[in-house]
Amino acid sequence: MTKLLAIDLGRGFVKGKTLEKEFKFVSLIDQAVPLTIYQKVEGDMVLEEEDGNSYFVGDLAFRDGKGLKRKPTTDVKATDDTIRLFYAGLYRAGIKSGAVTVMTGVPKSNIETGDHQNLKSRIEGTHRFKINGEKCEVHVVKCSVTVEGGIIYNYLQSMNMIPDNAKKVRVIDPGAYTTNFATYTRNLDGKWMYTNGESGTITRGWENDGSGSEDIEVNPIQLADMLASNLQRSWTKNNHFPTFLGGGR
Repeated sequence: MTKLLAIDLGRGFVKGKTLEKEFKFVSLIDQAVPLTIYQKVEGDMVLEEEDGNSYFVGDLAFRDGKGLKRKPTTDVKATDDTIRLFYAGLYRAGIKSGAVTVMTGVPKSNIETGDHQNLKSRIEGTHRFKINGEKCEVHVVKCSVTVEGGIIYNYLQSMNMIPDNAKKVRVIDPGAYTTNFATYTRNLDGKWMYTNGESGTITRGWENDGSGSEDIEVNPIQLADMLASNLQRSWTKNNHFPTFLGGGR
């Protein structure tokens, strides 16, 4: 039976959900070093690729490693580090073998550049790796890549949270390094459609408010001011449409 995995390969955290479990870990990678003195913590992950290279992923990379720590903060999502975080996500989901169908999201800007197709191509297929010494061989049958913000909209629809008389709906989805906003408009036949001209990606989020600060505890007001400034360029001032704030780090 093909397993199902919904995963957010975020720049701040990796979040995922299967029918059986949920997980979350920090999107951090470092080259592995020998753990001569090791205080094991639940959730630690040591990834070994087929070429023999080893990496600490998540919390273990935060507190240990070679000192080359990195987050996936590039504009491109289809990178080696994204795939490494994906491997860790599979492991944390308990998917170590067999077939799986994957759904993930990317910013609107990544769809416009075609990066989403590259990510889809890299995720689909057979992957072999080890984590914590366990051999894993997983075949991704299909990977669906959708626009961030759209996933929240689909959730709102499934939970019947959109007012029956609404003609337009706005969604704001702040992440660690980007904020995606989406607009859906009810067509003449009553069908909801994605509105490109009133949707987009702002290259700022919780962890990069412009000052270089990564202290998210002091950023909410700055983030709100930034959103108001940017969104008024795409959304009319007479905005009486239902607007939903979702997402997170």
